Amino acid sequence: MSAAEDRANFDALVKSWRQYTEMSKVSAGLVDSGKSDEGLTLVDGDMAKVFLEEVRPKLDEMIAWNQANGRRLTAESQSAYAAARNWLLGFFSLSILVGVIAAAAVTRAVTRPIAIVSDRLVALQKNCLTDLEAGLRAFSEGDLTVEAKLSIINAVDKLG
Repeated sequence: MSAAEDRANFDALVKSWRQYTEMSKVSAGLVDSGKSDEGLTLVDGDMAKVFLEEVRPKLDEMIAWNQANGRRLTAESQSAYAAARNWLLGFFSLSILVGVIAAAAVTRAVTRPIAIVSDRLVALQKNCLTDLEAGLRAFSEGDLTVEAKLSIINAVDKLG
């Protein structure tokens, strides 16, 4: 027993119980020696008085204290549970937030280079390198009549 009040109640109960059991031994000795009337008088008198006025009230007091202590401990454990639950919910929420931010950063890091490559491919499609090369060759040879034609298949083949 860790609580002083509970220990004091228990010690008082033990004292009363010892007194009661000593009387019980005396009563049993009286009955065994043929003095049943005296033994019965002791049981109905002093023993009943000790039991009803000392033992039983101490038992009731201990029961009441233990029930109150049980309610207090229950409230404390529920409070600790609620605090732990709130910490866990906060931790999980923070973890989810960090995960979403990390996912957005990774997505951005991957999609930006892809967008750049995509933009360059579109630019190649619009200004085909094959036609540009042919046009420049003709221009260097002095032919100004070469018409630039869009050739998507050739540009993609040269890239890949």
